[in-house]
Amino acid sequence: MSPDFKPVHAKPYAVPRSMQVKAKAEIQRLSNKDVLKKIYDSAMASPTLSVAKPSGSLRLQIDVRRDVPNPREILYDSLDQSIIL
Repeated sequence: MSPDFKPVHAKPYAVPRSMQVKAKAEIQRLSNKDVLKKIYDSAMASPTLSVAKPSGSLRLQIDVRRDVPNPREILYDSLDQSIIL
């Protein structure tokens, strides 16, 4: 990690009431399989989305858009010290 790295800690998204029971069950299922692990304190956090599958089950997705740098910002930062001819 670079020394100027700043951890991202985003607020969680609300889970719709209609999906809360299924979301808790899916989280428990993934915890039992050791896919998820409960962490009480972390410098980084990304919100999750609960998306209904065609079968009726849920898919948990992590929104990491804030964690991934914007390519335009990287390009502009690299061009900042450049000379355009």
